[in-house]
Amino acid sequence: MPGCASGAPRNRRRWGCSRMAIDPITAEAPTQTWLVRAREAHRADLERDGMPLQRHERWRTMPLRDVARAPMAAATTAPAEPAFALPDAGLRVDFGTTWHAFGSVGTVAPGLVVEPLAQALMRGDAALRVRYERRYDGAQHGYTRLNSLHAQHGAFVHVAAGVRIAEPVSLVMPAALAPATRFLRHVVVLEAGAQATLVLHHPGGSAAASLDNFVVQAVLGEGAALTIVRLQEAGAGAVLLERCEADVGKDATLRTWDLELGGAIVRRELDVALAGDRATFNARGVFALRGRQHGETHLDIAHAARDTTSTTLWRGIADARARGVFTGGIVVAPGADGADAKLSTRNLLLSPHAEIDAKPALEIHADEVKAAHGATVGQLDEHALFYLRSRGLPLETARSLLTFAFCREVLDGIDAPLAAVLAERLALHLPGREGDKP
Repeated sequence: MPGCASGAPRNRRRWGCSRMAIDPITAEAPTQTWLVRAREAHRADLERDGMPLQRHERWRTMPLRDVARAPMAAATTAPAEPAFALPDAGLRVDFGTTWHAFGSVGTVAPGLVVEPLAQALMRGDAALRVRYERRYDGAQHGYTRLNSLHAQHGAFVHVAAGVRIAEPVSLVMPAALAPATRFLRHVVVLEAGAQATLVLHHPGGSAAASLDNFVVQAVLGEGAALTIVRLQEAGAGAVLLERCEADVGKDATLRTWDLELGGAIVRRELDVALAGDRATFNARGVFALRGRQHGETHLDIAHAARDTTSTTLWRGIADARARGVFTGGIVVAPGADGADAKLSTRNLLLSPHAEIDAKPALEIHADEVKAAHGATVGQLDEHALFYLRSRGLPLETARSLLTFAFCREVLDGIDAPLAAVLAERLALHLPGREGDKP
């Protein structure tokens, strides 16, 4: 890779240039002219703009010095542990002990294609090319550009027109065994009228320091329906930067559930474009932080067509000296009349040392629009806590019950068997128990 230009900012030298030789393009990749050109364009953008800095509004709360100290090394992973008991699991893909290994268990239904990303890159799939060739504006997208430059592992999921996949497709990313940097990308394409459920699981089990840079890109054709359930339980030393991009077509529906439970520093970006008339997006999520965890969620929802709908419900919990950040941005573009946008975030502080920053924002450029947003930050209800204790419950049990009840609403709408499993995982990670105090 070419070296940095003289005088480049320190963080540009750290991430944008020759030292980032991890995860090189495979020997076959240079024969794909489009891929070489796309990656060279991202490299040029990186060298020109550098990486995010504290002065960038969407990055000012991130501990960027700690992120920059994340390890730069090739990755190995812990042997894939059995994933949580997913009811009626259809197809499960594990990225194995060399982390880029692609091992699947289960049956691939007719009309469904799930293959290694590298294989799809070699084939030059048209939908994949559009995703890789997407350009990003400014240094604030530096980590996404890095992913576009380096990611060659992940899954390419394609569902043919009119095909309904009844059982979920699960993608499991094991924990890193040793300090490492990993780039992963999943690209999901649903043709017109297709339906599918995708489960993304990041299990823990290792305290090794790692930097995981993951991108998920989804394309929904006319009338398609995609459900994404994400359970993040990364290890205590993990720095996790994740971005999900989705283009939702005419009469299509995207539903997402995010459970942000692990990691040392976690940043989640959800960028959704409601590009077709009557497109719908429903998002629910929760982050539960303890110790000195730092977790951020940034939503960008663009209503770009007529009669589109978005409903966002998020819960945040922080204990000890943890810090959470939630930014929810909704933009209604000119001509997107009839848009209906709702955003709600409620947050719970379980310690006087914890902090949660919530910032919902609406930007409306169209008429005949319905839009509402709200944000609250508070503490457990002392009256409810007193009531439970008066019924004989210990203090910590009462606190745990109220904390779980606060975020249980997030799981509404998921199929009951899967919701029960996720509720169990959520309860295991909730802060507020003995030993979590500063």
